[in-house]
Amino acid sequence: MGKTGKLLAALVILSAGILLPMHTDAKEVEVQTEVLEHRFFDGKHINDYNVHVFEKASSRGSVSFYRGLTVMRGQGWRTVNGDHRSSKAFGLGPVFMARWEKPIGGKWKGALEGSGALLAYNHAFPYGGRAFGFQWRAGARLIYDFNDRNSLSLGYIWSHSSNGMKDRNPGYNTVGFSLGYSHSW
Repeated sequence: MGKTGKLLAALVILSAGILLPMHTDAKEVEVQTEVLEHRFFDGKHINDYNVHVFEKASSRGSVSFYRGLTVMRGQGWRTVNGDHRSSKAFGLGPVFMARWEKPIGGKWKGALEGSGALLAYNHAFPYGGRAFGFQWRAGARLIYDFNDRNSLSLGYIWSHSSNGMKDRNPGYNTVGFSLGYSHSW
């Protein structure tokens, strides 16, 4: 098993450890899917297709904290010395999120949220990068509570992906919409 395989296996084990408590004492689980398109960097045309599974870990007033797992698919290209270089990869890793919610009327709530994920990719990503990286997300979300246990949400998200190093760090930004479903037990 190569270095990338070992790193991916370690992150899967870490992610499983983070998610295990969901089965014993879960109160709320949320799944978010999103399509984020490249923005703000010339020569980096990489889109992200993400699925996040969150468990609500705690709340303090109108702020809630979540932990979970992110699965991402990055796809596109990067310009290096005038040539287009394909950049495609799958990433997997633990994610943490903080969300501030405010009721806005009836069954509707508004929210601001931010999250950070540590991802291991199936190979170096983007082109010229490394097989691991971070994904930072921030955005606004509109939440509709169907009842006390189920809600649906729509968010607009900005994301930055990077490996945080000074060298071999072809970071990129994306923006787009996120659709979420939450269920409480």
